Parts: sequence; C-alpha cells; structure tokens
Amino acid sequence: MVTLRHPLELLRNFQEEYRESTPKIIPKMSKRIFQDIKEQFNYDLEEMKALFDESVEAYNVTPGSEKHQKLQTQFQRTQRRILMSYLSPEFQRKYEDELRNLTGPSELLTLLGEIIGEVSDADLIKDAQEKLRDISRNSEEEETFVRFTGRITQLAEVASKKVKVLQEFFIDEAFNRSLTPEIKRYLLDQGMTGKTTEETAKYLDKMKKHRRKPNVT
Repeated sequence: MVTLRHPLELLRNFQEEYRESTPKIIPKMSKRIFQDIKEQFNYDLEEMKALFDESVEAYNVTPGSEKHQKLQTQFQRTQRRILMSYLSPEFQRKYEDELRNLTGPSELLTLLGEIIGEVSDADLIKDAQEKLRDISRNSEEEETFVRFTGRITQLAEVASKKVKVLQEFFIDEAFNRSLTPEIKRYLLDQGMTGKTTEETAKYLDKMKKHRRKPNVT
C-alpha cells in the first residue's frame, strides 16, 4: 500500500515549506554566513532527494522512462526555485542578468560563490583567532570553567592549524585573560599556580567558583 505522497505533490510541498522560512542572501553578505547557508541547503537537498526518490519508486515509475525523466526535470527545477527563494529581492535585481541563464542549483551555487566568495582555510584561521581575542566566559549564565575551556579549545585547534604548541598557547592565553583578579588571587593562595588549564578549570568548578555567589569553603 502506497503511503508516501506523490512525487509532484512532494515537490509542491518542498517549495511551500521554503518560500517563507529560508534565510535571505544579500549583497555583501559575509562569506562565513553564506557558507553556513550553503551547507544547510546541501543538507536539506540530500534529504529532499532521498524522499523524492523513495516516492518515485513507491509509485512504480520506471527508471529511464519518459515519466521518470519528466519528474527528474521537475525536481531539478524545484531545487532551483528553492535556492532562488534564498536570494533577497535586492540580490536578484542586482544580478538579474547572470541569474537568468542558470538552470541547476549547482550552477547557481557556483555563481553565488564567485560573487560572495568561498571561505578559505586562511579565513577560518583568521576568524578563529579573532574570536579567541574576544572570547570570555559567560559568567552571568554561570558557565562552568570546563565548558568555557572546551569552547576555547575548539577555536584554538583551528587558529593554530593543529600545531600543538601554538594550540596550547592560545588556550592558556585566552583562559588566563578571562580570569578575574579575585580568581587569580584565589588560585595563588591555593597553590594552583603552574597547573594546566584543564586542571585549573576542573578545580575551579569543583570549588564552585563558576557560581556568581560561590559557596564559602
């Protein structure tokens, strides 16, 4: 018994779902934001393709038949319409001539990459280093020192290109910079100088120092 929607109905639903909810690509958008949108679109596209192929098979559409080819063409057009819905009216007006002759989503993504730019390894490293310079522990939310160290470590891995010595430097520098004078004095009084960042973070959490009103010990 067929329980899946007909392929054409699926395509209509796909378009309807993306018409209002998609993020909009605008001129001068950052490469990083575009990269995130592109990755999300490709992920969604894989899910749509799997569901569409399952529906085509469930409705006994013979591969290679005229009906099958028409459905595949419809699917490709739907992909393009969905991706076009990501473009703000301003973006569509500015690049109208270039967009008009594109057919599939891969061509459109290539064009968007040329206009906005693709995120390079150098971009990722620079972005991670900038975030490390500005990072701070969410003390208002009582973020634990261990969790904060985890966030630093992820950025440091990218910023250092996985060079161990440099990675450890980034972690230690960002962590120590985030410590208040009171916490630094506490660590000194407790004989915790010289400990690794990981050891210090665990100790501070154990002593409830991530709390806004730490327990008296």
